[in-house]
Amino acid sequence: MEYQDDVYIVGNLQLYNIKQHENEKPMYLILERKISPEETGEPELVTQAIVSQLVVYPNPVTSTSFKLSFELAAQTDISISIYDFTGFLVSTQKLTTTGTGTQEQIIPFTAPAGNYILNLYYNDQVIKTILIKK
Repeated sequence: MEYQDDVYIVGNLQLYNIKQHENEKPMYLILERKISPEETGEPELVTQAIVSQLVVYPNPVTSTSFKLSFELAAQTDISISIYDFTGFLVSTQKLTTTGTGTQEQIIPFTAPAGNYILNLYYNDQVIKTILIKK
């Protein structure tokens, strides 16, 4: 699947245990290929990450909300947008942060079952992750 300039491959990996003759717990894989500056011909800007360790849980989401956790190195305005895989904007929200360090937010999410892309925006930067709703 292509979304903006990135390519995503999303799927389940089911393993089989030959010693116990049974399926093992399925793993959900997300592979993302970003277009490099060499491919676009544009110079790469090096910036220090203010936001890191973005985690959505539980993922897949099975209720009407999920938790969003991330590390904040400096105080900044943060907002999120959630898009479906066709690029349709499903939800947008400005987050209230409490200084630096680990931030946890409960995000209401009542969209139908499916795969979504969560974009976290700060200082003209964006971090993307996949969000699955069961």
